[in-house]
Amino acid sequence: MLAVKGCKIGDWNGRSLGCISSSQLIDNPDCADAHRLRGWYDTTGHSTQFKSYASDGSQGGVSSGSARQWKTFDCIQSERLGMGDKPDYYTVKGFVAYIKKENCMYTACASDNCNKKVVDNGDGSYRCEKCNKSSSSFKHRLLLQMHLADGTGYHWATAFQDGAEKLLGKTAQEMGEIKDNEDLFDHTIKNSLFKPYQLTLRSKMESYNDDNRLKTVMVEAKDLDVAAYNKRLLADIRKMMSG
Repeated sequence: MLAVKGCKIGDWNGRSLGCISSSQLIDNPDCADAHRLRGWYDTTGHSTQFKSYASDGSQGGVSSGSARQWKTFDCIQSERLGMGDKPDYYTVKGFVAYIKKENCMYTACASDNCNKKVVDNGDGSYRCEKCNKSSSSFKHRLLLQMHLADGTGYHWATAFQDGAEKLLGKTAQEMGEIKDNEDLFDHTIKNSLFKPYQLTLRSKMESYNDDNRLKTVMVEAKDLDVAAYNKRLLADIRKMMSG
């Protein structure tokens, strides 16, 4: 039997425990709870059929199989989210406060299974180094650098194609068609700001040019189900009051 003290509990793809510098691992601890658990296992527990852990999706309307722990942006620093060996996934009720318009989209290879940025050959064709070929066509891809916010703070995050299209309310192709219309393009960007979303985020520390940086990616953006979210808040309040 192994007891773990001061660990971090994860809720991605089941249950996981992450140790930090202050964590303690105790082999066969000599305490009443440990003896009681060992006695249960030796008598009946060893023959029990266990089921894999899976969230029931009851937290704030998150769909089954994709439920995440709800956090606020101040938790990223206080709980050191993304600082472990594996990325942390979590859900935030937040909004987009700012989007960098510069380099928010690029021209990519027209092939269905390739999203590599292409090089303009200057003769009406575009070359993809990954596919090692040139084509007269390309597709638009979105890559948003955003300032997300909630009532506790702000955090930079990146949104790729599907999530970016959800936030902007337009496809990448539609954004490409209006990119030269500055007024319409700016209006589309501004119109996506300060709307409440249920945001699923992924944070992980990455190394770039010998510099460690916390990178956060928006995995999914869903319209906030206000009724379900309020029910979750009420359930949390009742739990704290009963505790």
